[in-house]
Amino acid sequence: MTSTSPTAESLKTTESQPVMFFDGVCGLCNRSVDFVLARDPKGVFLFSPLQGETSRKRLTENDRQQLGSLVLADGDRLYRRSSAVVRILLKLGFAWKLLGALL
Repeated sequence: MTSTSPTAESLKTTESQPVMFFDGVCGLCNRSVDFVLARDPKGVFLFSPLQGETSRKRLTENDRQQLGSLVLADGDRLYRRSSAVVRILLKLGFAWKLLGALL
């Protein structure tokens, strides 16, 4: 009999992955998620809408109300707006890392 529940090891991996929080009903936000997904073949990032349960657990009420904003949770740090974009670029790969470093 095999268990379908995640192991402690896989939960640790998931919790240590950066999470990109975005407005789930915004077209531009969804395109930014598509952009990151297309350039993240290693699956570094996880994604969660600001309106979802994960954001309720990990973000402040103010962060969840700023629907026009992007929030990146990376470890125990939160990055907002342009700081989040720069951190995402730094994690995407060589060419994007260069652009992120310039910003």
